[in-house]
Amino acid sequence: MELFRWFFVLACIASVSLYEITIESLQPDPASDPTAFNLGTIRLSRKSRNSFRISGTYYMLRNLGNDARVVLEILQRDPISKSFNRLLLRKENPMCEYMDSERMFLPHLREVSNLPPAGVCPFPKINITVDDFEFNESMFPPIIPAGTYKLRSRVFEEERQIIGMEFVVSIR
Repeated sequence: MELFRWFFVLACIASVSLYEITIESLQPDPASDPTAFNLGTIRLSRKSRNSFRISGTYYMLRNLGNDARVVLEILQRDPISKSFNRLLLRKENPMCEYMDSERMFLPHLREVSNLPPAGVCPFPKINITVDDFEFNESMFPPIIPAGTYKLRSRVFEEERQIIGMEFVVSIR
């Protein structure tokens, strides 16, 4: 679920035909609870300069309702200090509200996967299989500034992080 949100954000950044994207790193946050989520066989591949695909299976190992919160963040790296200290975006929503209201990517993802339909709450314990979800520049904003970005997607229950993914991408 949120994992895919960040794959989509990566594609968003890559969508500007004037730029080239490099994925510097893609990794689960070490603070994640391994009893909640497993990345499984999910793979992101580049189909062409501004087109990407997601395929594979990931595992939600517990039910998640509106008591869980989805937190999305985009940070920009300072070129001098090399640290990601400039927060460009922070969005927080209850889990089910997020899964019901996200309109940019989840509807398309549901067409090529067994992701539960909008309105299902709690989000169930499930193995989610994605069959060549393709996203390209037509799905994203036209302008993204060059730079290096860290995209973080995390899910919290109370104050404890249970799921987290981090992506570092460079736009040239």
